[in-house]
Formats: sequence, structure tokens, C-alpha cells
Amino acid sequence: MTSATSKRKVLSALMLSGAWLTPSAYAQTTSVASTQSEQVSQSDPGEIVVTGSRLSTAASAPSPVTEASAEQLQNASSKLISESLNQLPAFRNSSTGSSNTTSPARDNGASFLNLRGLGKERTLVLLDGRRFVSSSVSGIPDINLIPQDLVQRVEVVTGGASATYGSDAVAGVVNFILDKKFTGVRASAQAGVSDYGDGALRKLTLTAGSRIGDSGNIIASFEYFNQDPIGIVSGRRVLEERWAIAPTGLVSPRLTVAGPVGIFASNGGSIVSGPLAGNRFLPGGGVTSYNFGTNRTAASQIGGDAANLDNAVAFGVERKTAFLRPQFEIGDVTVYAEGLFAEAKSDVQLTHSFNGLTPTAFTIFRDNAFLSPAAQALMDNAGVSSFPMTRVSAELPQSLSTKSTTYRGIVGADWNVSDRWKVSAYYMHGENDYRSSTHTTLRRNLFAAVDAVVNPANGQIVCRSTLAGLDPGCVPLNLFGVGAPSAAAVQYVQGAAVSTTKLKQDVASVIATGSLFTLPAGDVKIAMGGEYRREAGSVIDDPFQDATMNGTGLRGVPPSLVAPGATSYYLFNSYPGLQGKYDIREGFGELEIPLLKDAPLARSLSVNGAIRYVDYSTVGAVTTWKVGGSWEPFSDLRIRTTRSRDIRAANLGELFTPSFESIATVNYQGVVQPARLFRSGNPALKPEKADTLTVGMVYRPSWLRGFTATVDYYDIKIKDGITLPATQTLIDACAAGSATACANVLPQPGGASIIIRTPFLNLASARARGVDAEVNYRHPVGASALSLRALVSYLDENSTQIPGATKIDRAGDVGFAGLPHWSGNLQLSYDNDDVSLFVQERYIGGGKIDNTLEGALDNNRVGSVFYTDVTARLKVASGSRRFELIATVNNLFNREPPVAPSAPFGIYYSTNKALYDVIGRYVSVGVRVRL
Repeated sequence: MTSATSKRKVLSALMLSGAWLTPSAYAQTTSVASTQSEQVSQSDPGEIVVTGSRLSTAASAPSPVTEASAEQLQNASSKLISESLNQLPAFRNSSTGSSNTTSPARDNGASFLNLRGLGKERTLVLLDGRRFVSSSVSGIPDINLIPQDLVQRVEVVTGGASATYGSDAVAGVVNFILDKKFTGVRASAQAGVSDYGDGALRKLTLTAGSRIGDSGNIIASFEYFNQDPIGIVSGRRVLEERWAIAPTGLVSPRLTVAGPVGIFASNGGSIVSGPLAGNRFLPGGGVTSYNFGTNRTAASQIGGDAANLDNAVAFGVERKTAFLRPQFEIGDVTVYAEGLFAEAKSDVQLTHSFNGLTPTAFTIFRDNAFLSPAAQALMDNAGVSSFPMTRVSAELPQSLSTKSTTYRGIVGADWNVSDRWKVSAYYMHGENDYRSSTHTTLRRNLFAAVDAVVNPANGQIVCRSTLAGLDPGCVPLNLFGVGAPSAAAVQYVQGAAVSTTKLKQDVASVIATGSLFTLPAGDVKIAMGGEYRREAGSVIDDPFQDATMNGTGLRGVPPSLVAPGATSYYLFNSYPGLQGKYDIREGFGELEIPLLKDAPLARSLSVNGAIRYVDYSTVGAVTTWKVGGSWEPFSDLRIRTTRSRDIRAANLGELFTPSFESIATVNYQGVVQPARLFRSGNPALKPEKADTLTVGMVYRPSWLRGFTATVDYYDIKIKDGITLPATQTLIDACAAGSATACANVLPQPGGASIIIRTPFLNLASARARGVDAEVNYRHPVGASALSLRALVSYLDENSTQIPGATKIDRAGDVGFAGLPHWSGNLQLSYDNDDVSLFVQERYIGGGKIDNTLEGALDNNRVGSVFYTDVTARLKVASGSRRFELIATVNNLFNREPPVAPSAPFGIYYSTNKALYDVIGRYVSVGVRVRL
């Protein structure tokens, strides 16, 4: 796209938005709707300082900030705050607590936020302006562990804020702000279920707060959440139709969308190669013909007798969270402590055990004791002594169970030194202990049990290897036909791969804020301070995680499973082990200078600047900065802009993942040859750098009370992006002249296999730019109020590039990337003392299934989608006591997700489940009591 074309698109987006539709923020005033939340109305929040600055109040902040009150979030989705946040257009491809993602080993049951679709690791999550201990080696916090019943509001800075808050704030900051002055007792109970009778929800909360004498208060909150999993067979039509991108067999178009997709393997076993190809096994061991379907690739087909490898639709999650915060005022000093405990358990059904074509097919020999006479006759007629067999084994369940335990403690103090100066300091320690157990197939046991023969000594069926004194306790496994494996054999070939992760975070911070002196336009404000942070992590993986299966004494083991470097002990592996730590020392300052006030064409004009010096124990020092300005030419209009240099430092996984070896074939200098691959972390990784520009305006007309509109343009350019490049991509980058890539491509003398190291590298560049808009309007109607909130986002570009590779822009790619050009959210609410009604309309714009397949895929287009959510509240008050009956319906019209597949294999869904609703209509009811 040319620069001129891009600018025209952005200008069009601004005009279409009418300069008053987008999720940029209210950095000028907290929304009227948000101040109506129960928490805010019950406790004085004091001066509200927005997340984009440590100095600016909402009236003068230069950064775009979107705010959502607790009530708005609860109305949008009564289950989880994370689900409500992810409905805002600024969030793309986040994971929620009940969704299944492409990385179940860590996302299981957690919610990780993703601003701008730039990656979860580039979104900084804060709780009352402080970091929250991560729930993965990627440094990403699970926001479901935050005490949700105490959340007063959530502020989202949709631009870089590293100079203000430190590393990771490349895409922006999400700050959860708690109601720390709550008094009284509040309890709630909720239940829900999907339209398909699954995914049942139970949720209980209890929150209490009280004054302690004249100078203190204490708050406590407990939450219990339990949601059932949604399995592979769920009755959801689009998912079970298993659409895929399939070959046409033509030169053009070479791809089409077709279904149902499956793989060359039936559930009861099949022969799809060799002299006996075209046969499959029936219950009881009989043989019939195998239907190869259509649109075949080397491993998949459409229709016919192919089996599917779909994962479950959603996790089952059980979570308990407890929070305690006492606070005391001693003269001019306020001292406080916080304690949080959270435990989350989850389970999910993984895809079935699968042995497909080379390199994992079974070899069945003529003397197999379970072969039927019909199968033996086929072998004899063909003159073969063995045949390759593929099979999807639903009888061998694969599942993942996890338990995550999180502790977080804080002690701190705020000292009002004078009317102009305040000093705040705190120390925080957090820990996350995570244990995953993958119930999976033990490959040595599997291949030993499959080679079943008759013991000549007694005529019993045994594992052949036991006749040689190997594999004691082996139970023969019958694979011929659905339901053939015995319970004892299933138990023998199954085991658990266990991984234990421990993460620790320590933070000590001190900051002073105040006014240096007064200019005619106002006080010159300053914030300065220092921070020390230490991150440490260890992953103790299963001792056989990276092991190669022992093939000694076994027949029919595929050579690839016993080759050097093959990690084949388990069918599914746990997370690789690691051990590492690093610390960061930071000094920072921020200055706000008011230049003009009540001047012609300048009701106010101020500039804001921030700088942060960061010293990493791994790679040394780096400096981040931000400059911004806010100009009110007249009282109705404010124009704001920021320019910043932001950073993201490498996380524990990127730094310290140990090296492991594998074997592959690569194309090097035009020659296809074998290679030894070594993947690993990289302790020498430099921080990513991002240059961010935001320009926007806030319009609050004096002639329309209660109306606020904002529009903001953003442009984020990332260089030295941390990536784990694909092997061939690294070779191509070297050929294009990348010295970093060439340092990891090592040809060997004498024709030996080329060695290719693929550690995490600072090799990628990325860019995201677009326009956000938001409008808020609240109008009183007698004793009632009508509120409107509309958010629209236009994504102009979301691109990545590695040297030597083609630049890929995923903006408008809804199938593979989940990044529509247009998305929006419209909220309407009516509220009075007795009832309230909330209606939300969510819009996801149409786009392409895969931008990289334009011209190759004949129907590369997905239409737009609307979802409707409704919440109704019936309120009863008696004195200070309040009772609410709440009913919520998400996806009111049970809108099915569109067909938007991203890969031609049976383990993928028909749609992008990170973007579209795959649960369907979901109804929940609850009660809420305030005493």
C-alpha cells in the first residue's frame, strides 16, 4: 500500500467516524456512566489520575485512554471481566478463561489480554498502577485472578507508556482500579448455561468493608467460579462441519473452502498406502473398503471415511480468589498492606491419540494375534508379510489438567509531605506455581502392545517383546475396529507427562510527585522516582519430556521416532524446562508544564514529557521517553498528541529456554539437504523498541450536556522484534544479507549435516496503525437516565517482516489472524431506581480468510457479523439494603460463527474462535445483595 493510499484510508476513517466514534478514551473526564457504578457511588474516589500519566488528571492527559466502569463490564458479560474487555474493539486475539487456544499448555483456564493484536506480551497489565505477577514464562498475567468484585473501573491506554510504567507497554496499558474505600457487605450468586445445555456456570462472591476507628479501614473479598468444559462433540453446526482450506487440483485457483476435513485415518484403523491401500477395519476386525473422499493432500481429505482431530470447544475452569487490604492513617502518612491468594484448576480434552502416515504409522505383521481371517487372507493374496496402518484412537483419551496457585503481597505507604508534595513507596512480592499433567500415550508401551502374538507355550495372546524378557506387564492392544482396545490395554499404554513451573516477582518502588513552582498558566508538576524489579522462574519438566523413545527389541517402530533428537517418549509433551532470573533497576521522571491558560485560541495549552532509564542485568541499559501535548483552543474542544519510544524486554521463556535438538530437511543455497536443528532461548536478546505516535481530539459541546466524543489516530512501529524464526525463514534471511541470521547458519565440512541454530532473535519488525473513536452520551429522563456509548475501530495496517521474507500485512485478515479492518461496539442503557436495561450490539467487520492466499483461494472472503447482548436488572431497596435480580443473555440470537478456516487439517476449527463467538447463546441469572 502506498503512503498516499494509506493516508486516504485513515482520512476516510476519520470522516466516517464523524470525529466522534472510537475507543480512545476519555482522557478529559471520567464517563458519566462510569460514575454511576455502585462502587463509585458508595465511596469517594478522590482526584482521578488517569493511567496514561503519573501527573495528569483526566482533564489534561495527552494519551488516549478508554475507560469502562464495573457496571458497564458486568452488563456486557456477567461471567468474567476479561470477556467484557475483549468485546472492546481495541482488544484483538486475547484469550479468555473458558476458550481453548492454540497453546493449551499455558492458556488453559487463563485470560491474557492482547491490545491491537500486537501480542499478549506487549500489553502491560497493572492493578492499581502496580504490576501483577505473571502466570506464564512469557511474563503475562492472568487477569481472572484479580478480585473482580472489587474492580471499580478499568482504564486502557491505547498507546505506548513505557516511559511511565516500564517494559511491556508497547501496545498499551490495562490498569484495573479497585474500590479501596468500600464499606458494608455485598454478596452475589450466579448460574448460567449455554443454549446447547453445556458450559454450565456457578459463581459466588462475598465482599465486606469496614472502618477501623477514626483512621483505618479494611476490605476483604472472596470469589468462587466454576464453569464446565464444552467437549469435542457439542452440537455446534459450523464447528462440527469441519470446514478447511483444501486443494482444488487446478492451477488456478489452487485452493478452495470445503468440508468436512479429516485425515487419512479412520477411527477403527485403515490402510491408505501400500498394496492393501483402500481398506479399513470394522468392529470385530472385519474389513471393508476405505472411502478416500475428495480434495486430498498428503495427509488430509474432504469427506469419505477420514477421521477428525478436533480439540474441545472450551476448558472447564474452577477458581477461588481471596483478597484482603487493611489501611491506616497515621498523621500525614497512610500505611497499607494487600494480600491476594488465587487457585485455579482446569481441564480440557485434547485431540485423540493419532498414528497417521509416515512418520508415525503402525506396522502390522502377519502373525498379529488380533488379525481377523479376512485380513489375513488379504495379506496372503497380496503376498505381503506386513502393512502400514493408520488409526485415530478415540479409546485412548488425551487430556490436560492444570493447577495454578498465585500469591501476591504488598506493603506500602503514602506520605503527604506538604500541600504540594507526596511520596509513595511500596514493596511487592508475588509467586505463581503452576502444575500441568498431560494424560497422554506412552509410545514405547504403545508399539510394544500393538505387536501382539500368540505365545507358543500356552496359546495366550501376549506382547511379542515380553517373550524376549522385555516390557514386563505389557498388555496386548487390539486396534482393529472401533471399541476393540481392552480397558487393561488402554491403561497400559497411557501415562502422564508432568511439568511444574514456579515464577517469582519482586518489586520495590518509590515515587515523589509535586509542584516545582507556579507559572501564570498553573503549576509545573513533576514526578520522579526509582524502581527495582526481579523476575525469576523455573520449569521442572517431566524427566522424559525431551527423551527419545527406546525402540530396543521392538518391531515396526517408525525410524523417525527413534532418530537422534526425536522427542518421542510421549505423544504430547509438556512445557520444556528452564531456569533463569534477571533484575531491572530503573530511574524515571515526568514533567508537566502549563504554557497558556484563558488566552485567545488557547483556553489551555500544556506539554508533558517523561523519561526512564532502565538497566537490565542481562543486556545493560536502555532509555525510553515520551513527549506529549494537550491544547484546548476553546472549552468544547481539546486536541492531544504523544510521541514515544517504548520497549519490551525479553521474558523468561525467550531468555532461558534450554537448547533441544531435532532433525529436518532444508533448502540451503539451492540444495535440499539434511540439517540438525537446535532451538533455544537467548540470554543476549536486546529489548524491542517501538516508536509510537498518537494524535487525537476530545469534543465535549457546551450546547449538549452529557455528550463526549473522541477520535484518535495511532501508529506503532516496532524494530528489533523478538521472534523464534522458522528454520527456512532463518536460512532465507541469511541469504538476504542478515548478519544476525547468518551467525546461526553453520555449514559443516565433509558433507556433514548443516547445523542451524534457531534461538529467539531480535530479527522482526512490525507496524500497527489505525483510528479509534468513541462517543458517550447520558441524558436524564425524569428520575431515570438514558445512556449511549459507541466505539468504532479502524485497523489500517498490522504487518510483520523478517529480513529476506515478504512483508505480511494481516489487517483485514479475519480467518487466520482475527484482525478485521472495522470493528465496533454500541451500548444502550436505561436506568432508574427500580429497573435497568442494557443492550449491546457488537460488530465484527468482514474480511479475508487469509491475506496471503489472495488469488490462490477461490472464495477468500468472510462477511460481517453482529452479536446482541442483553442484561436486565430488577432492583429493590429498603433503607441501606439493596437487592438486585440480574439476567443476562449473550449472543441473544444465537448467531453462528462464519466459516473462516485457517488450515487444511482435522485438528483445526472451521472458524477463528479467538474472534468469533463459538459458544452460542448463553443465559445467566443471578442475585446481588448489598447490606
